Order: sequence, then structure tokens, then C-alpha cells
Amino acid sequence: MSFTFGFQLLRLWISLLLYHLYEVAGAGSGGMLAVAVAVLAAGCFAAVVQRRLGARAVWWVGSGLAVMRLIEQINLAPALDLLIASIGVALLLWFFPISFNALRGAQADRHFPPALLLGISIDTMLKGLFGTIDLSWLNGWLPLIVVVALAALQLWSLRSLRWNGAAPIHTASIMVVGLGPFLFLQAQVFQNIGFTSVVANWPLPLAVEMITLANALGIAASSVIYGRMPRRAWTWTVIVGLILLVVTLPLEGDPLAGVELMAGNVAAAIGLTITAQARGARRAAVLMPVAWLLTFIGVVVYYVGHIYRLPIEQWVLAPLAAMFLAAAMVLTVLRSVEHPQPIGPVDWTPGVIGLGLIVFTIGPWLNWREPVTQPGQFPVRVLSYNLHSGFDVTGRLDLEAIAQTIESERADVIALQEVSRGWVPDGSVDMLAWLSQRLNLPYVWGPTADVLWGNAILSRYPIHAVRLQAMPNNDEVRPRRGFIDVTFEVNGRSLRVIATHLHHADSAGRMPQMQALITAWANQPATLVIGDLNSQPDDPEMRLLRRAGLIDSFAEAGQGDGLTFYSSRPDRRIDYIYHSADLAAGDFQVNPGTASDHRAIAVTISAK
Repeated sequence: MSFTFGFQLLRLWISLLLYHLYEVAGAGSGGMLAVAVAVLAAGCFAAVVQRRLGARAVWWVGSGLAVMRLIEQINLAPALDLLIASIGVALLLWFFPISFNALRGAQADRHFPPALLLGISIDTMLKGLFGTIDLSWLNGWLPLIVVVALAALQLWSLRSLRWNGAAPIHTASIMVVGLGPFLFLQAQVFQNIGFTSVVANWPLPLAVEMITLANALGIAASSVIYGRMPRRAWTWTVIVGLILLVVTLPLEGDPLAGVELMAGNVAAAIGLTITAQARGARRAAVLMPVAWLLTFIGVVVYYVGHIYRLPIEQWVLAPLAAMFLAAAMVLTVLRSVEHPQPIGPVDWTPGVIGLGLIVFTIGPWLNWREPVTQPGQFPVRVLSYNLHSGFDVTGRLDLEAIAQTIESERADVIALQEVSRGWVPDGSVDMLAWLSQRLNLPYVWGPTADVLWGNAILSRYPIHAVRLQAMPNNDEVRPRRGFIDVTFEVNGRSLRVIATHLHHADSAGRMPQMQALITAWANQPATLVIGDLNSQPDDPEMRLLRRAGLIDSFAEAGQGDGLTFYSSRPDRRIDYIYHSADLAAGDFQVNPGTASDHRAIAVTISAK
């Protein structure tokens, strides 16, 4: 459970650094980097902590994680949450080498990889049980009861540990840094429920179930393999590494993607187990912070690449991590010697517990429903909403507030921007699957920056045709942009909605994108062009849109200033619903909600 609590606090910490410290508190990149470096640097003091606390170091640090996690669940203030999460991350960074050293000293090091894998599996199961939202972001008694129960279990299990007075072993092989690529792959790929759901085209409950099953197989494989590898068994190790490499290549459109991801998950577990056996003369308390540094570098480079153009494409990072882990595996096997102590019989307990977690994945299936559409009819209530990846103006993730904002406008067709379906800085939440279930509306997904971030449309009406189009200047702008072109049948005639999110930096980047929208429209009747256009009404690209013949719904049916950004103190209008001349707009509303940094806009569209 220490690993589970640690990973929960880690995800919370990453999100709060970006959405609270950087955006809300205004600390800027420098302040955010300073806090991140300070917390990560704290991990280097694990050896000092272990010497000071002695044989009880595992108990004290593990208990600290449980206490921090419990306090965080009770607290609702983002600033205090950031402090608690920072302490929790430091404790996690200490717990890795302290528990690793203590287990090795007690000649029980074979338990480290299965324990880590089981902690990861419990973490993923809990996310799946609550619709991919971390318990940290959920209020109410049920999440609190779950955290209290898990914290009590954690404290009891730590109290029951017996180390027999054995002194910890502080040295390890440099191959232990393979833990870094392993953790990166877990966060980005193998434990990412949204990623599995999108790439494998599986409903979310099935993705949770299959990841949990793959985790159980990986835990069992870890228990069997540790200390039992034939000497220099590098041939099959290379095969495992190749499997890992292949499944981290882009899998979009592959009908076997789900099965391949499961195989990669098991291969990664084997890789962790092999590298954890490596022996050496370097200090584990130094090597493990290096491993964590590799993890964070991978995550930061991946997401910075969606803001700035980098020399490599982001998708390359996962195969690179796989190659790094595979190389660590092979080198460990080539340099291996006989295990220094008898390891005893296989302990199947972690694998059995991991397999038992599948029982809990029944929960998402019980609550799952396929949204049902209804025949379309005019007038149609249309809404556009930039979701800011689900984070409100205080820096908290609150999808329920977003759902309530959408419900309040009673919209039939909803265009969404900045939708995250598993980005790590956004808490690895599949926003679209959650909102679709919460609102009982089917969706169209339009990925742009990568397969997990982009635009979406929710609709009460049946969707008859869909076209996804990338913007023509995506080689020059970041993040990449695109639009969704959807046709509905309303009162026996077609209603077309083109939903987009344009470049944020300058008009020069938006002009070719706006021209692409106008070209796609092709002067067809009964068409809406809607979304966050990142332009003010008098910008050149907006004049281009009006000259093409589309009509601003706010100018026709709105009142007041129509400002939409920043939601708590709006000073500009950058969100729009335009319509063709054969349609009429009425009852245009700017919703005052602050569940996102944008205000939602809604209008009623009628046929003339």
C-alpha cells in the first residue's frame, strides 16, 4: 500500500504543480521548477534517513505515506494539498531505496518487485473503480472510507513486519536505474486506462479488467523469475525486450493493440524483476533518485513537446524507454552470478492477490451503460466549452462541476475542447468516457496533440457521419490542432457541426487553420462552426470567417459583452458559435460557471 499511496500523491503533486502553482498562484516556470527540483532532491537523503531511523525506517516512512495520504483526502485547499503531496513524494522517493535495502539485508529481496507491481496494480484498480478519477479529487464519505480503510491496512501490515535485526544492504548495481524507464512506461502506457481504452477501442471497464489481469500475470511471473534465471539466459531476455519495444511503437488502428499492450505489461514486469536482481557496489540511495530523475525527464520532455517543437517526436520516448529497460535486462543477465542466498519456494501470495483484484473490476461494469440517443428536432440547443483538462480556477480537478455546468444549459449538441483522456499532468483521467457516462450522451473523439488530447462532441441526437481533419500547419504549431466534422439528422434534414480549437499564440498561426475551416464548410447549408477560436472578434481571422458568410450567434442573439476568458474575471471573447445564413440563433447564454478557465457558451439554433 505504501507504493499505492505514493503513486496517488505523485500524480496529485504533478497536477498541482501545473494547475495550481504555475497557473493559479502565478509562480511561473521558474517557481514550478524550483519546487520540483527541491522535492526531487530530497530523495537523495534516503540514506541519511535510513541511518537515523535504523531498523524502523521502513515503518516510519511507510506510515508517513499513509498519514499524508489520509490528511490529503480530508483537505480541500489546493495550496495545502500541494504541500502535503510534496511531502508525500519525498517520502515515496525515500521508501524505494529504504525498503529495497531493508529487504536485501533480511535476505527477502525477492519480495520487492512483486510488492511494487502489486502496489501499482492496486493503484490502477482504484482509478478504474472510480472512473479513472483519483480518490484525491473526490469528495464525500465513500472515498474517505476507502482511504481510511487502506491506511489502516497499511499501518497494520507495516507493524507486522519483522526484520530479525538484519542490517540493510546499501549497495546495488547501476542496472537499478532501469526502474526509471519502467515507471515511465507504466505511467504513459501500461497502467494508463484511457490510453488502453482509446488505442484498443475497448470500453473503459474492459480496459480496467484487462490491465488488472495483465498486472496479475506480471506479478506471478516476477515471483517465479526472481533468483531462478538460468545463468546467461540472454536469448529469451532479448525476446522479452523485443516484445517490450514492439508494443511501445504506435498502435493506433492495430486490431490486436489490447492484447499487445497486455503482453508488453507482462514483459515490463519481467524487466523490472531482472534488473532488480543486479548486484553491484554503488549506493542504492543514489541510483534510485537517478531512476526517478529519468522518469521525470521522460514525462517532462513528452509534454513539453506538445508546447514547443523538439528534435524528436513525442511517440519516440516510449520505445526509447523500452530499449533502455531491455538493455538493462540483457546486461543484468550477461553479468549475472548465482543468487547469493537460497531463495526458497515461489511465493504466490502477491500474484493471487493481484488476480483477486479482478473482482473489484466488476464495479465499473455494473455502473456502465451505453448512452441512448433520441430523434433530432429543431430547435437545437448547442454548447461550446473549453474544459481546461478538467481543472477549475483554483487548480482542482472537478469533473462533476463541469458536468453540472453542461447540464444547466440543457444542450443537445456539445462541443468540447482541451479534453484529456489520460495525460499524466492531468491526473491520467479519461474525461470523455467519464462525462459520456455521467451525462448519458454518446461521443465523437477527435484527437489532435496525440491520441489522448483533443476535441470531442457529445450529442443527444444520432450521429450519421464523422470526419476528422488535421490542420494544415501542424508542422509549424504546437500543440497540433484539428477539427471534427459531424452530421446529424434533425427533422429529416442534415445539421452539420464543425468543432475545433485553434492555435493560441498568434493570428499568423490561426489564419491557415481558419481557411481550412472555411474550405471544409464549402458554403453548405445548415452548418455550425463552433469552438475555442482563440481570437477576439476584430482579429483578421474572425473577419475572414464573417466575410465567408457565416454569422456570429452572439452578435445575433446575445446580450452584454459575451466575454468568456478567464472565467472568474473574463476580459476577452474567444469562444464562438457561428452558423450559416439559413439558420437562426436565439437565447445565447454565457454560463458564469468557473469549473474551467473558460466560460461555456450556449445558443438555441432554429431552421429558417
